[in-house]
Amino acid sequence: MSTTPIKTVLIAGANCNLGPAIVDELLVVNRFDISVLARTDSKATFPRVQSNVNVFRTDYSLNSLNEALALAKPDAVVSALDAVDSKVADLQTNLIDAAKTNGVKRFLPSEFGADSTNAEVVRLVPIYEIKRRATAHLKRLESDDFS
Repeated sequence: MSTTPIKTVLIAGANCNLGPAIVDELLVVNRFDISVLARTDSKATFPRVQSNVNVFRTDYSLNSLNEALALAKPDAVVSALDAVDSKVADLQTNLIDAAKTNGVKRFLPSEFGADSTNAEVVRLVPIYEIKRRATAHLKRLESDDFS
């Protein structure tokens, strides 16, 4: 596992449910260079985001994400995507793959809420199966320089 400090952070889903709070808190900490991903067709604006925060537009295809991450050069990616349906889960899988391809050191999946590694949680709350799959995919790609 890499011990290189995290300096540049990219947030996916910066305009979703948890995204604004994550962006705001990272800006308050003032230790990171912050970028956000926004869908190409999104009308979202980021007025709360300071002018030094880059916004990269993407359609979340693997090619588009590779282009955005190559430009952003993040050390870490935080996914705040609303990953509770299979369509968004596929977008997060693309984001994980693009992060790995582009040398991102850390990936924080949209794993907020209950513990999707707990089989009983997944059984009781079926939407957590989607989160479990994303976490399992990330685990398969884990290496000394990506986790």
